[in-house]
Amino acid sequence: MGMKYRYRVLTGDVGLRIRDLTRQTCEHLEIEILQSVVSQDHVHLLVSAPLNISPSEIMSRIKGRTSTKLF
Repeated sequence: MGMKYRYRVLTGDVGLRIRDLTRQTCEHLEIEILQSVVSQDHVHLLVSAPLNISPSEIMSRIKGRTSTKLF
């Protein structure tokens, strides 16, 4: 089984920008963030979302939008 490597890139300004972009994306999708934690190498989100949006679609949209805008 292969190992996953997590690079600690979500620190400082990048971490703050990720937080802002995640909030904006969730606001746009009418998703309420109940809790969020931006760690050095990953993000945890607890959300309340409309039933017509699947969890995988939520994450796909958040990751796609944040990565595009971040780069």
